[in-house]
Amino acid sequence: YQLKVRAMAALALGVVDLPAAEKISALKVGLYDADRQTRMESVKSLAALGAPSLEVLEASMTDVSIGVRNAGLYGMYLLGPEARPALGSLKDLLINEDLNLDPLSFEIFWRIGPEAADTLGSALNTTNAVAKYRLLKAMVPLRRLIYPYRDQFIEGLKHPAPKVRSESARALISAGRVDAKVAALLFPLLRDDAVEVRLTAVQLLNQRVP
Repeated sequence: YQLKVRAMAALALGVVDLPAAEKISALKVGLYDADRQTRMESVKSLAALGAPSLEVLEASMTDVSIGVRNAGLYGMYLLGPEARPALGSLKDLLINEDLNLDPLSFEIFWRIGPEAADTLGSALNTTNAVAKYRLLKAMVPLRRLIYPYRDQFIEGLKHPAPKVRSESARALISAGRVDAKVAALLFPLLRDDAVEVRLTAVQLLNQRVP
């Protein structure tokens, strides 16, 4: 019963007539609550306040609790373009291989908008295969915005890690201008040692190449 009361209080804070600072202070407590429903109602109410809630939500993404981190991430997702100042923090969260990621960790960059392409693309030179794969996966939904990084996608087709080769192929196709030259780059992947890479190549060639 007490859990429901806390969750409903967080929901109510989103609509009552109080100064934004007071709401944020109260909802911050809910964001760190042990109860998932309370956390989620808190982040929804925080996100409804817009940009003023960004500082609290961004700080929560470094918490030791995965529940708190994911709640903060969801709040950022709801903010959409207003979360733009936190792109650097979101990128750091994405490439931290010590963390198990929520799917929103990838989707949020598309939600924020065009600036995300450069935030992700500027980090592609990493030698860490896990980080590179995650960056590529987050870039794919950005489509033509990632075209400036086309050469790095082509280079990634020869990366030692199968996941990087597969995601580089997806990014290359997503970036646009699919022609015979692009198809020629993908054909060698049909003979790749890794099954997942071969399947990715077949799927992409069937979908996008005449």
